Amino acid sequence: MIPFRVKEKINALRCSWYLSRAIEALSPLTVATRDLRAEVHMMVGHNHLMRALAALYTFFHHSGLADRVGVMFHLDGTVTARQKEWLARHVVGAAFTDFPSKDERVRAVLDKYPYCARYYLGRKSCMTRLVHIPIFARSDRIINLDSDVVFWARPEEICEAVAAADPVPLYQVHYRENPLPCEEVRRIFAQIRTMMQTPVSHFEIRDYYASPGIMVMPLRRFSFGVAEDYFRWHATASPPTAPAFFWFTDWTVEFTAYLLNFATWPDARPLGPAYAIGNVPAKICNHYLSANYWLPHNLRRVRGALDQMVAALRRKDA
Repeated sequence: MIPFRVKEKINALRCSWYLSRAIEALSPLTVATRDLRAEVHMMVGHNHLMRALAALYTFFHHSGLADRVGVMFHLDGTVTARQKEWLARHVVGAAFTDFPSKDERVRAVLDKYPYCARYYLGRKSCMTRLVHIPIFARSDRIINLDSDVVFWARPEEICEAVAAADPVPLYQVHYRENPLPCEEVRRIFAQIRTMMQTPVSHFEIRDYYASPGIMVMPLRRFSFGVAEDYFRWHATASPPTAPAFFWFTDWTVEFTAYLLNFATWPDARPLGPAYAIGNVPAKICNHYLSANYWLPHNLRRVRGALDQMVAALRRKDA
């Protein structure tokens, strides 16, 4: 069996082979830096640079929001200085955070929430997105995009949220999964709810397979307290059994902390199946997840979308 790190490197090289020519042929993407209507946040690792640019180029191409929306990359600790410069050259105006951060604002949050600190300082890079976004965001409207997302058409729901006076939170859902997980999962979430110390006026998990992979969040809605309550439970809980492990393992702590935040927002609603997760046909976008992104037919489809953008740019310049 090929080690995970080696497989990730091989897949990154495959992605570069498929996409680099189109990426380099596109003009740099210039995004807003002041008076932001919203801000796109994206966590990036050293093996995910090319697909991160594909996500941003296709999102801004179809949404037309580059003059109103900024970009912030949250580096996971593996990105080199040279790679950071390469990203900055392709996304002009992007801001960056590093992991782990030495910023005093991060330290203040970690001092207040010791269980958040336990996971963050344990160098769980997935915590970058959970901790850094609420602290460093330059807009009160957050658009989180995972780097393995690709857009095929205009994301009307996201565009409407950017334009709205008071946008409702939006999140993605894995529609191919059973909407009601096993009894053990529901029992564990009920237990977590009884242990929560943060006062909330509403709590209802409507979509157990909700994902922050594509998420629109008014910043004021996010609660470090709710996340802290979950991490406190997780630090002392017994290891879950299958299939409950999906929600409660170390590598999904950030995912589930967001899921619990979603449960406290009565007006939060899911993006529809046109925003698909996995290797399924989708009208607006695919959140492929890494294992599917690297498949040759998907890489060819992503390259085709970028090639169309290159062709349109050349027609415009002609």
